[in-house]
Amino acid sequence: MSIAVFSLESAILELRFFSFGLSVSDIESQDPSEQDSILEDAANETTEDEGNQDTLRNYDFSLKAGLSEQAQAAATALGSMDRAARSFTLYDPANEAVSHFLKDIEVGFSDYLKDYGALSLGVRPYELLVGEEVIYHETDREKSLAFKLFRDGVRRLVVEPEASWDELLQLLQVLSVRFSGLRSNEDDMVTLLWKAGFKSIQVEAVEGFVPEDDEEKEAFVSDNELRELVNQRSFNPAELAQGLGVDPEQAVFSSTASGPLVIHKREAEAPEDFDLPIVEYPPAIVPVYAFVEDSEYERLMAEDGSGALAQDCLVLVQTLVNTAQVSNRIEPDDFLPLLIEVRDFMLTQGQLNNLMTLLESVGDYAADFEEGHPVREMLASFANKEALGRLIRSVPASIYEPPSEFYELLDGLPGDHLSTLLTILLQDRTAHSRRITRQMIERYGHGRVAQIKETLVEAKGAVAADLMRALAQISPEDALVVTQMMMARDELEVLLECMHLLERHPDSDEIRPVLFGLMRAKEESIRVRAIDLVGKRQNPEDFSVLQRHILTRNLGMSHQEALIVGSAMARVDPVATMALFEDWLRPKGLLKRMRPVQKGQDVTAIGGLENLDFEEADELLKLLAKRAGGEVYQLCMNARSRRRRRIQQGEAS
Repeated sequence: MSIAVFSLESAILELRFFSFGLSVSDIESQDPSEQDSILEDAANETTEDEGNQDTLRNYDFSLKAGLSEQAQAAATALGSMDRAARSFTLYDPANEAVSHFLKDIEVGFSDYLKDYGALSLGVRPYELLVGEEVIYHETDREKSLAFKLFRDGVRRLVVEPEASWDELLQLLQVLSVRFSGLRSNEDDMVTLLWKAGFKSIQVEAVEGFVPEDDEEKEAFVSDNELRELVNQRSFNPAELAQGLGVDPEQAVFSSTASGPLVIHKREAEAPEDFDLPIVEYPPAIVPVYAFVEDSEYERLMAEDGSGALAQDCLVLVQTLVNTAQVSNRIEPDDFLPLLIEVRDFMLTQGQLNNLMTLLESVGDYAADFEEGHPVREMLASFANKEALGRLIRSVPASIYEPPSEFYELLDGLPGDHLSTLLTILLQDRTAHSRRITRQMIERYGHGRVAQIKETLVEAKGAVAADLMRALAQISPEDALVVTQMMMARDELEVLLECMHLLERHPDSDEIRPVLFGLMRAKEESIRVRAIDLVGKRQNPEDFSVLQRHILTRNLGMSHQEALIVGSAMARVDPVATMALFEDWLRPKGLLKRMRPVQKGQDVTAIGGLENLDFEEADELLKLLAKRAGGEVYQLCMNARSRRRRRIQQGEAS
């Protein structure tokens, strides 16, 4: 093939002028200032749909399995021409995508004409053929190149091996104008092809389909008569047919290199549904008022409710999916936005059953696509942060556990659900939502302790406490280790969770340093619980720790804390505690008797003596009651009463 080397920029510019109804000569005839204005308008004209570039580049030209190599090559060449013609409905001709399309035309036609000679395309209403093989099939009239050619009368298009790039470019100009409808007042396809004056491109055509006229009669024209009329009349085939008295519905015109025009009897007939007339609707009906019963009114309102709407959405999605699976007329990009909208609606309304049905439909459809396809990505979006967050927030406050449908939904979806749940927990400040999220983390966190620990370092306050509780359910040993790090935080929720964890494991030596650390916490409630837990462990080794605590915090303790310390000391080591209280309340030696009495020590002694079974304990309580007054006296009397009742119950049992 002898396609000359061409400049893409000049080709694009010529196409641009042509799409505006201009030619290069039109531009050159203008004044310099007007030329600049026209060129500037042509350069600045852009489309609002550049986002569809990849969709257009990857347009499926209906290549069918089983085509011969020649048919495949023809489909490739014609596909490049069709894509370029379509591009003018989406792109400015100066767009880089158009450059690619023009390059594809050069390569596609060059390869075919070099390997197989002339490209002869048969035109049917919705199909294009090479020989007997259908290389193009499209029944959508808005998209179908075959329909536009057939409607305007083209029945065969032949591109000879000698076709130059200029002729291919002229052919593209004709197709782009008729395809895009940029110039609605343009002549039909046959006229445009005829006026182009092709030397190496042949066109066989009939007059385009028009309403039949019973008065017109069939007629045939000889070659000599036709050539004579060509020299006298315009090159419009419709005018030629009318001038010869030929029925346009029965005339076929052919343009060849050997002669300007040939008319044949038309053999191809349009199908029954071709270009049907506009439907005539019956006259409008005036609405009248009708009384509606309450039951009927409720039924009608239910049809518009969220439940009915969800069912309608499911039917619509399933219909679209079924159509996309059996036809190439619907692509995933056509209804992906609808799927996302339906998904968000069901998530917001908390319609789990309908959401599961939607997921099942989309999941079966997505299985036919490779990883990374938009359908697969949309499927994964069912469990992304936004979708899962909506799902969690849809759980009513009266429900304290995640519904089982949550797990069924997530188990059927791809993605790292634990990472998503951890992200949601870090950002959610609602106690109910955190509770649901924490329980789901417990489900998906097994074997992922390291990731939970990393998130715990980042978490604060109640969120950190939730993560500690989840970690305790997943791995209690790891949770105990974490408490050594978390007890240093000055956050009440975290310290309470540490205490809750330690209280469930009171006999473990690993908690000893954590427990002593919590005894020094700023929050009194934490100190009280930690001291009480030391007493429950009843380890004599802890007596010195309690004694040191009472001596260092003697002046700053409340009565509650002092009583708890005394009680813990009595449980840890009763003998040592009794000796200590005896030394406090009955000091021996002049120096000890001269020591001022500490109120904190007195209250601590009351808490301890109440829990000691020695007879001397009651004597010390009476001694302390006589010596002290006011509030301490009342504490002593209450302690004696409780101690006496406890001993009596023990003797009775």
